[in-house]
Parts: sequence; C-alpha cells; structure tokens
Amino acid sequence: MRKVWYVYVAECGDGTLYTGVTTDLARRMGEHASGRGAKYTRGRGGVRLRAWEACATKGRALSREAAIKRMARAVKRALPAIDGIRPAAPGDLAFIQRTIARLDLDAERVSHEQFVIATVGRSRAGFARIKPYRACFELGSVAVLPRFRDRGVGASLVRCLLERFPSRAVWITTDLRGWFERFGFRESRAPAELRAKLRGITHKVRRRGIRALVYRRQS
Repeated sequence: MRKVWYVYVAECGDGTLYTGVTTDLARRMGEHASGRGAKYTRGRGGVRLRAWEACATKGRALSREAAIKRMARAVKRALPAIDGIRPAAPGDLAFIQRTIARLDLDAERVSHEQFVIATVGRSRAGFARIKPYRACFELGSVAVLPRFRDRGVGASLVRCLLERFPSRAVWITTDLRGWFERFGFRESRAPAELRAKLRGITHKVRRRGIRALVYRRQS
C-alpha cells in the first residue's frame, strides 16, 4: 500500500530553517535531534518542527521541497504553523489502538506515521490520520477523548489535516454527517476502494449509518 510523503520545515537552534521530505515526521525529527539527520542540522542546537504538508507521491514531495527552498525566509516562516498538534510517534501507537477499539473506529492498517496527535497541556487529547489507498486518501479515525470534548479539539484536528492534505479530494467515511458538513463535507459517490470499505465495515463496527463524504480543496 502506498505511503503518505511529508514535506517539512524545521527550525534549528541557531534560528536557521531546514526543509526536507520524509514518510515519518516523528522519526525524522528524532534523527535530526540525535545528530543522525541531515548534515546541515548537525551542531546547530535543538531542532523543532515548524511546518509540514502532506504529498501524494515522493515526486510531488520533492517538487514542493524545491519550491519551499526557493522561498524567502519570511515566506517560509509564514507557512501554516502547528499549534497543539504534533506528528504521532511509535510510542503513541498503543494509545491510538486502545482508543480506536474503545470508540469503535477504523482499525484497518493503523500505522503511527499516518497520525497526528492533539495535545492539551501535556495530555494527549485526540488524534486523526491521513489514510492512503491506491487511488485516494481518507481523513480517518478522528477521535477526541471524552474529557476533552466540546473544547474545539476535533475541529482543530480536522482543520489541520484539511490545510495539509495530499489531494484535492478529502474523503471521509463517518456516521457523523452533520458534524462534518460544518467544514464543507458533502455526501458523494466514493472511489471504489472506499465503497468496498463501506460494504465491509458493518461487519467490523457497531455503528450504523456510515456514509462517504468529500471535501473539495481549492488548492
């Protein structure tokens, strides 16, 4: 199955910016922090993730990386920042799997590098993922822990991924049609892979009324 490619901008301890591509943001940032990342980031102090975008293929990621590298420093710094949402790391996987099981969400092909984690203070409050298929991508497994609901966590996760999604068509399969329609999602005939998922999902989850919705990005 295909992977999601990420273009990222990292800020070094000396204030300089580095742009790269990866399929695992958390792993790559760990490599930079330990000195095993790019030669440029070594010896420049701490490295933190400043911005990222998802791409459908490695080729598109490399093209976007080249475009960002040509940007002026001020333009790079103006790229959409990440506030209270971070890439999931391998250590988050057990938490993700437990929560998916408890909330009866899509447990198919769960892999940490697909997910972002919303945090409130030092606590993990929820998560969502970009799930790749052969011909499309799905915004999936949107989850907010009960004690953090009604605080905008779910909306922040959805908006974060909508801004950075790897394709213009953002698909989701959900029984919360009304909630997602607030963001501009509309019911539509899904790609074949998602239709196959919908046919089989009733045997895997207890929820009913699951439909395919799509959001059309403008850029």
